[in-house]
Parts: sequence; C-alpha cells; structure tokens
Amino acid sequence: MKTMIMISSVLLFSFTAFSQESTIPLNVKNSFAKKYPGIKEVKWDKEGKDQFEAGFIQNGIKTSVILDEEGEIEETETQIQFSELPSGIIPYINSNYKDFKISEAAKIVDEDGNVNFEAEISIGSKKQDLLFDKLGNPVQKKSGSRDNEKEDEEDQN
Repeated sequence: MKTMIMISSVLLFSFTAFSQESTIPLNVKNSFAKKYPGIKEVKWDKEGKDQFEAGFIQNGIKTSVILDEEGEIEETETQIQFSELPSGIIPYINSNYKDFKISEAAKIVDEDGNVNFEAEISIGSKKQDLLFDKLGNPVQKKSGSRDNEKEDEEDQN
C-alpha cells in the first residue's frame, strides 16, 4: 500500500512539473538561454497572465528574472546579505515587526534601472515580503503572508 501511494505521488509530481514546463513559451526559454548562457538549472513559474519567472543560481547567488511574453527582462531580483540593505530597513522592521526576523534580503532592479529592496521576514512558518525603495523607505507589502511550502515546480533544462 505504501509503495502504491509513493508511486502515485511521484506520478502526480511529474505531471505537475510537466504541465508547468509546458506553460512557458519556447521563445521565452530561448531568450533566457541567450541572456544567461551558462545557466542550466532553472525553476520556471508563470507570473500573472503574461509574465514568466526564471529562478536560478548564478555564481553561487540566488537570482530570478521576470520576462514578458516576448522574452524581454522586466525585473531582476538578486539575493543579498542583510548588511547590504539600506540603513533604514532593519530599524523599520525592528520597530514595526518586533517578533519577526529577516530570513532573506534581495535587490530588485526593473527594466528601467530603478532599484528596490525586498526583505522577507518570518515568524515560525509565517512569512511576509516587505518592499523598500533605494533609500530604505517602505514602498508596499509585496505579497501577503504565506506558508513555508513551496508552490513552484522545478524545470531542469
């Protein structure tokens, strides 16, 4: 019985991963491959109606890019050290989210070169992303809280 459940789980995961892969247009994948020729392991997600996110590791740094349906990069997000956040962010979090800890930090650059910073804060399994401008001023809460589970499926090229 355990074997049957395990086989069913593997098959379900395989079908889910395949269906996620098939939602990414070939021109988007090809454009990504031209812009990042050395990257072989990519985790793809569909973002909204006409955007696609490619998550990968580049030079040991967690990175993701958002591409439009034409394969043009709209945004690049690169993981950074907490110490690289603008000086006002950590005091803001300590003051407004007292029990939360910063679990990840990222620098976000849009297609026009505008820079923002993201701090993922967490308490237990609850996580929340906070967005700040280049000076460290809060911009908006990027995506509400979420569970620890990953929703993304991995696509190995």
